[in-house]
Amino acid sequence: MLVCAEAVARAALLRKESRGAHSRLDYPKYDDYWGEHNIVSEKRGDAMHVEPCPVIKAAGVMALVEEKKAKEKK
Repeated sequence: MLVCAEAVARAALLRKESRGAHSRLDYPKYDDYWGEHNIVSEKRGDAMHVEPCPVIKAAGVMALVEEKKAKEKK
């Protein structure tokens, strides 16, 4: 549970905005950047790393699914 709590805390500090239940007094407004990015957390050894990654749009997901289907048919 401590690893999960650290990941959540680091991700919250990385987001420099307020949105829904995530609100910060030092960044009271929305930032459109975070509407297009998720934060990926990864434990590497003893360190926790967090980084923003672009959201895959539905069309992008469908393209990946279709590509996988095409490869499976071969």
